[in-house]
Amino acid sequence: MLNWIPAKSAPKDGTVIIGCFKDTHPDRLICVWDELDEEWVTAYPQVDISDGKENRYFENQHFHEDDLEVWAEL
Repeated sequence: MLNWIPAKSAPKDGTVIIGCFKDTHPDRLICVWDELDEEWVTAYPQVDISDGKENRYFENQHFHEDDLEVWAEL
């Protein structure tokens, strides 16, 4: 069970965390603060079907600082 922590205390020092975001809740995403863009960047799992086989990969998404609802240590 994850110990959810309020968003305001999320680390912005390059620490990789698990986050729940407004547009993705209840999905939990691996994320890190992007200092250059001043946004959260996430690794969002995706799957495509190609030649009848599943092709799994991660897609990056960016979220505004206020979109993070809660976070947990990885």
